[in-house]
Amino acid sequence: MKKIIQISITSFYLLVSISAFAYPISFNFTGDVTLVDPDPDSPSGFTAEFNNTFNTSQKLNGYLTFDSNTPDTNTNIGNPDIATYVLTDIGATIGGYTLAASLLFTDNNYIQILNATGSNGFFGDLYRPAIIDPVALAIAGVLPGTFDIDLRDTITKTAITDDSLPLEPPLLSLFNGTSWELEFEEPNPGNDPEDSDYRHIVSGTITSLTKVPEPSSLLLIGLGLMGLRGFHRRSVAY
Repeated sequence: MKKIIQISITSFYLLVSISAFAYPISFNFTGDVTLVDPDPDSPSGFTAEFNNTFNTSQKLNGYLTFDSNTPDTNTNIGNPDIATYVLTDIGATIGGYTLAASLLFTDNNYIQILNATGSNGFFGDLYRPAIIDPVALAIAGVLPGTFDIDLRDTITKTAITDDSLPLEPPLLSLFNGTSWELEFEEPNPGNDPEDSDYRHIVSGTITSLTKVPEPSSLLLIGLGLMGLRGFHRRSVAY
């Protein structure tokens, strides 16, 4: 019994020591595809290839990773309830189509947190991981521009209590909007500057957001199992 207590105390101090330093935290997410919407005004051959790549029977699978002590990079001092945190990695697969974190600028991979208070109240609470210019294959010469997950509470506005970065995944049940979207933006070849680019959208709903066990948690579990094994051996010996 004394040995088990010693192992438990050691486990506790190891956990405290590890949590004092930055460590990576990863969430996995899944979703459904509910909309495949190529721009009908596009004059290119994009639509056929777009429809061959995506369909509503596909599933979304992905992950995001950030450091536990990631600072808020939002410089809008006048709006303190909006925060932006850089992701160290993010990626997703839609059917057989894969996209990864942007390599152009690390701050193109981020989580935006909005706590609906004061002037922000109109938009509701928001938890939004996103990639700008993700690494992915072009479709008919067009690369994706953005991928984002949009968890939004516009009704109770209680899903987000402040703009700090959650170290646990937010509960989907707290949000009335749980969507994701992948956007392709095709340049308009027209000479008229008023002509907008063509937007092609794949979107759907997020069905799960779960945490990958942390290294410190795995260490504590391992030490606990070692302690139980030692206790079992002593019990058998006596």
